[in-house]
Amino acid sequence: MAFNGANNFTVNGTLQCVDNSRAGEDAVFNRLVEAACLKADHRCVENLDSPICHPETRVDVIREIESWIESSDTGQRVMWLSGSAGSGKSTIARTVAGRLDNQLASSFFFSRAEPGSGKDEGKRLIPTIACHLAIAISSFGEQLLLELKRNPGIWSFSLVQQLQKMVVEPLQRIASDPGGDKLDIPSVIIIDGLDECKDQEIQVEIIKAIVSAQNALSHCPSVNLRFLVLSRPEVKIRKAFSQAVTRKLVLDERYEPDKDIEAYLRSEFSTIKSTHSIGPHCLSKESEWPSDKDIKTLVERASGQFIYASTIVKYVMDDRKDPKKRLQNIINGPAAAEEGEVETIQYVQLDSTLTSRNVWKIILSKIRNVSGI
Repeated sequence: MAFNGANNFTVNGTLQCVDNSRAGEDAVFNRLVEAACLKADHRCVENLDSPICHPETRVDVIREIESWIESSDTGQRVMWLSGSAGSGKSTIARTVAGRLDNQLASSFFFSRAEPGSGKDEGKRLIPTIACHLAIAISSFGEQLLLELKRNPGIWSFSLVQQLQKMVVEPLQRIASDPGGDKLDIPSVIIIDGLDECKDQEIQVEIIKAIVSAQNALSHCPSVNLRFLVLSRPEVKIRKAFSQAVTRKLVLDERYEPDKDIEAYLRSEFSTIKSTHSIGPHCLSKESEWPSDKDIKTLVERASGQFIYASTIVKYVMDDRKDPKKRLQNIINGPAAAEEGEVETIQYVQLDSTLTSRNVWKIILSKIRNVSGI
């Protein structure tokens, strides 16, 4: 196991190493942990309730990602999945991460929603990846410690050099050791919300770093390390990826978002009918609730944005309110809403003609805790 002599590791926003008699190595490791942001991991306790994809949605795009992960082609170790705000990228990332089990080497979910948490700091990404790999891959920790001791100033290195020294080179040395670990099982690093990294220049440097790692590992087929990066198609990110040999996926009409949104809405409304405190009594006989016309209206208004559909569901399912009346509030407009609900209704009525950058900033700031499907 990585970090011989250390035990009782926990990942719950902090990573602790206790009962380690090697004080020098413990100090080096603690410096690494301080530089990381383990709260950005999807497995962190405070992230466990974040939504994943409904089983009937995003089937094709997830299948395509998993096919790439299992591929023996080492020429494209980097995949960039792009999509607009609210299209469900983070939910897809969490779903894929949850299905990978032991194949997941690391995950980092950038977010500007928690200032001071470190989740928006790109400089924390590579130390976080190194921490996760030290736990996931036996003997990686020893190689990493040696590297950190040789390069005490590594924290001031460029991200390209940090990833090379803290991840690529330790993996290469393990792979070249005949008695070392077998690394032929694909390992995946998921980086979600790269556009949420607060420094645009670091966004570009991160892309350069993972592309450089891809090139360095191309001659080491036994280390099938892959990077799945998800973000909005911001100009600098798009330009950086255009200059690299990467697999690119775009969440567009090719993946039939309307079909997925309809499946999600029908499933969630069925759950509301059977479990809502009002639903079982008032809706059990309403076999046509919601009507096909209502579902069609909601799908059209969503304009492919999953966050629209999930916001509707959250609004309608409120156990303190009549779900039938709440759905009609959405269908009919703000005039039908109760006092204090107009702002919510105005949001869920937005269509594609209003999804400008400024409008989305306002929307996402108000419903930051509501993710995709």
